[in-house]
Amino acid sequence: MVTAYGIREILDVLEQVAGPPARVVAVGGGTQGGLWTQIVSDVCGIEQVVPRTTVGASYGDALLAAIGVGAVVPQTDWARSGHVVEPVAEHRPTYDRLYAGYRELYPATLGVTHALASLREEGS
Repeated sequence: MVTAYGIREILDVLEQVAGPPARVVAVGGGTQGGLWTQIVSDVCGIEQVVPRTTVGASYGDALLAAIGVGAVVPQTDWARSGHVVEPVAEHRPTYDRLYAGYRELYPATLGVTHALASLREEGS
């Protein structure tokens, strides 16, 4: 759940800077079971495209490299849609209440987080 709220926070910041995303594509192992992508869609209130090939980073890296060397045009899209995950509107009020708590969590635990990180660094 925490990761879904992290994704929502990132999307909120991106929307403030650049506007809402035209499309959100979910990749990686979490796309395989269905529950994870549904939770992210519900928490964020977004539709997610789950491509047929969900290997994620390596596939995207290859596309960016191909664009970078001029092998394909920048508008090239290798993601072929497998299915779309729609948010369930009835879940949003609950997730919104929990998100408010999530947003308070980091500032409230900042000192402890940094203290723990320092202990780890000292032990290295």
